[in-house]
Amino acid sequence: MAGEKEFDISLPLQTIETLNSLSSYSDFVETKLRKEVQLYNDLTAKYKAGDFFSCPKEIYGKDFVNLSRMTLLNSIYAFTEYMLVETCLNHASLVETKIEKFKDWKGNNDICKAQYYLTSVDSTHFKQFKAEFALLNECRLVRNKFAHKGGKASNLKNTIKYFHKKLGIDSIKTESDFIIIGEKFCDGVIENNIKLTKGIAEWAYTLEVNGPRRK
Repeated sequence: MAGEKEFDISLPLQTIETLNSLSSYSDFVETKLRKEVQLYNDLTAKYKAGDFFSCPKEIYGKDFVNLSRMTLLNSIYAFTEYMLVETCLNHASLVETKIEKFKDWKGNNDICKAQYYLTSVDSTHFKQFKAEFALLNECRLVRNKFAHKGGKASNLKNTIKYFHKKLGIDSIKTESDFIIIGEKFCDGVIENNIKLTKGIAEWAYTLEVNGPRRK
């Protein structure tokens, strides 16, 4: 309608582009990590401890690798979460809705709140992305363990089992009660988030053409 505000589709599209870029970056990081670890192994095999490298193998060969993957995971999660929240707020600002404040939406975290809002607006479309929302929410638990608990895996047994089922047994594990992220974990999360974001972009496109739906 003339004079009616239009729904902004740009953020989901930008997020898809960002996630694709992070996928390429993930490939680059893993290639570099393999080379660095191999170089470290070659040098430590050639020289006695302390003659060349004093960095213990468990720090350079495991902790450094895990830290690199954790940093990438945090970026993947942050971009997707931001897109979800802003898309919901954008839509809510254009329609007559009883749900006016994000903090009042159902759910104990931003992912669940966004899922609740989007499903309440268009259940037919978003119910098909239930699995993608679920994986993203489990990803949130892993990310939060690194962000707030130093990577401690306490109370994460069911989440580890979930990712073994969804992304493979080598995707993630625990050692001495610390989370160890596997080589393919971030790729699996990126693939999941791209599928979800494409679904949101498709929905957003229909709103851009037909106008936002009112509850």
